[in-house]
Amino acid sequence: MTIQSGNLQRAPVNQTLATPFVVRVTDANGTELSGIQVTWTVRYGGGIFVSTGQSTATTITSQFGLSSVQFRLGPGLGRVGINAAVTGASRRFTVWAVQ
Repeated sequence: MTIQSGNLQRAPVNQTLATPFVVRVTDANGTELSGIQVTWTVRYGGGIFVSTGQSTATTITSQFGLSSVQFRLGPGLGRVGINAAVTGASRRFTVWAVQ
């Protein structure tokens, strides 16, 4: 699994990030895997996934192995860590809530 977009963003508190978090899921040969469940969780800091209104969300990869989720920052300033996980792999996103 690789991060495709959305990492290292900065946005004002209580705002939805401009770019969704996107991961690409492949097998060992680099072939895109469709229909794979991706579990998203807030590891630290504050915010919610727009689709669930919660600190966790689940998405399914497309025919191109891509899965994405929109994130809204919470009211606190500072760094926020997001984890995207599939069976056997995970990736961490980091974003910042600013004034």
